[in-house]
Amino acid sequence: MRKFLLTCFLLLSCLLPHHAFADVLSSIEDGAKIFGNTTQLSSKAQTLSEKTKAGVFVVTTKENNDEPEDFARNYLAERVGEGKNGIVLLIDMGQRKNYIWATGNMEYYITNARIESILDDITPEMRNGNYAQSAEYFLADVEKYFDKGLPNNQNYTVDEATGDITVQKSLDQTEILIALAIAAIATGVFISTTVGRYQLKFGTWKYPFRENSTRNIHIREDILTNTYVTTRRIPKHTDNSSFGGGSSGGSGGGRSF
Repeated sequence: MRKFLLTCFLLLSCLLPHHAFADVLSSIEDGAKIFGNTTQLSSKAQTLSEKTKAGVFVVTTKENNDEPEDFARNYLAERVGEGKNGIVLLIDMGQRKNYIWATGNMEYYITNARIESILDDITPEMRNGNYAQSAEYFLADVEKYFDKGLPNNQNYTVDEATGDITVQKSLDQTEILIALAIAAIATGVFISTTVGRYQLKFGTWKYPFRENSTRNIHIREDILTNTYVTTRRIPKHTDNSSFGGGSSGGSGGGRSF
């Protein structure tokens, strides 16, 4: 009887759909103690995590000695796995910098350009000391851009169970023209080779160029009159308020506050 029940349980577990909700993580880790009560933020992060099927995290710290970008990357990789679905907002009170890092499906929804827009919303609140409000804006903006979908009208498919995204590559106009040019060149080479091999007998027939050619020689003289060199001083960039950026494996960005 026990063996029969165990068999039934295993069969049911295989037949039922496996949603990613059990593996989805979210947390508000207020190491710098700047939020006060985090119950409301935690609830919003969990709801957003279940909706996006991605880990959603907000972390504050006063004791970080690494670059904010490195801290955010390593933190998210440890929580959800390298390149897996997730997003984190780091508020570094020691360095007075913030950083957003997104991987997996979230890097497609929260692109570098959208991260800059989010930073526009949350950084002024941090400068004014409204840290909890900045975290709420972060969660609200992430949900807003997730609801908007992927930018640039990309062709993609979304796994409903895991949230994973597969982008389907399509050729643009330039790539199509290049492909047609390569095909035309290959066709021309093939035709010319075939004609030369079976009709003109290249290598045995020679054209009497000495008897059937003439030469015309013309003298042309070019004189250089003047030369001009234009120089321009390029000023150094002095605004260090924004830093970081996305690279392979994710999208990100941060600012000083």
